[in-house]
Amino acid sequence: MSLKTDSGSLNRIGVTRLSAGFTLLEVMVALTIFAIVAVTIQKANSQYVNSVLRIEHKTLAALVAQNTISELRLSGKIPKIGQSKSNLDFANIEWNLITKVIATQDPNMVRVELEVFRRPDRGDAIKELDFIGFIGRY
Repeated sequence: MSLKTDSGSLNRIGVTRLSAGFTLLEVMVALTIFAIVAVTIQKANSQYVNSVLRIEHKTLAALVAQNTISELRLSGKIPKIGQSKSNLDFANIEWNLITKVIATQDPNMVRVELEVFRRPDRGDAIKELDFIGFIGRY
């Protein structure tokens, strides 16, 4: 049994209880749900950014490899059999290349294997791409 007053309702003991607003428990549950959703969205965004960066690095590594093969082809000479290392700067990124020139059954053609590594500002080189091309005499 309760009586109504202007400021709320009186229960049997006579304590006034206001019926407006949220309880602390309701606010805490809402904040917990919001925090879980915010963390999930942030994690998805982070994965998206990492994927975009990885695709960018793979694309740039492919361009470095294709440019290197093109330069070898345009030199007009078949490269010497063996392995060489080189460094270059492309798209404001330092790249390390390991070039292996391997003889084929045809004396007028060689196989060129490229390993492309990206050099981050700190830490070890990261292998981005293996690339194989062929260069012929004619």
